[in-house]
Amino acid sequence: MNSIPKFTPRNYLRFVREVFHEGEGVSDPAAAYIEVRNAAFKITNPLDRLVVSSVRKINFPFAVAEWVGLMTGGAELPLYTKFIKSYGKYSSDGSTVDGAYGPRIAGTGQLMNVIDELMLSPASRRAVMTIYSGRDLRSKSLSIPCTLTLQFLRREEKLHLTVNMRSNDVILGLPYDIFQFTMLQEFVARWTGLELGEYVHQAGSMHLYVRDSGIATTSEEWSRWPGVMEPMPKGITLLDLQILRSFISNLNDDPTRGKATLLKAPSEDSYLRNFYLACDAFVIRKTAPSLAEEMVACITDPIIRKVMRPWLE
Repeated sequence: MNSIPKFTPRNYLRFVREVFHEGEGVSDPAAAYIEVRNAAFKITNPLDRLVVSSVRKINFPFAVAEWVGLMTGGAELPLYTKFIKSYGKYSSDGSTVDGAYGPRIAGTGQLMNVIDELMLSPASRRAVMTIYSGRDLRSKSLSIPCTLTLQFLRREEKLHLTVNMRSNDVILGLPYDIFQFTMLQEFVARWTGLELGEYVHQAGSMHLYVRDSGIATTSEEWSRWPGVMEPMPKGITLLDLQILRSFISNLNDDPTRGKATLLKAPSEDSYLRNFYLACDAFVIRKTAPSLAEEMVACITDPIIRKVMRPWLE
């Protein structure tokens, strides 16, 4: 009965082409797009989460910021504009991001409630986080959540996650959605002592804007597969992620401060230290390129080093 096609970062561009060639054109006053309705795929190994392509350069530090904000309730603008300066366009008040997922998940207690449900009721079908709400339908917000729900299922001591989205931009959104949601899945699995199961991604509208359609016609035959990320170690807490969030929000391109990151980043935990180094290297890459190179060289996960390399060129 489970006929959902498999997805890996290696076939990302193939998936983009399928949307381009099989989708239907939609005329929207804001921007025309090509759409496949009710698209779905699964990732059998959620550690295989990083999309890397010569025609689609992924901003890894921004992906980390989105995940950390999701986990800790973050919505402050500096958390995101450190890596995408134009992200301020999604803020109505000039200080927070409209529609940020963090306040809707961590800020409402949904994260811990789901963990409790998984621990207390292994066969539960109620371990669901809701992001989109009824008030969003008529909202004048500059950023309406694209994600509807996240359902966690504990089966045979594996943690499976199904994400349902109302709308998904295959170019601008999908690579980051895969990253932050599989990272969330892995964190919950570590917290509950479960093995990682499958990740299933479903979108009512999987689309490609016509303005971005050049990527679908590239001659590149496949995405550059960087490999699988190192597993998240047990023992990482929400407090650890809150500290990382504060660090990111206060980053600046001062080389002196950047040098301190090499010395003060939590060396006892190389997993999180890699995130500190990657985020800082991105911010100082123009004011102190040699130091940025040194930071990336200190990253212990070869996959993250490979993903960061194009930003230093």
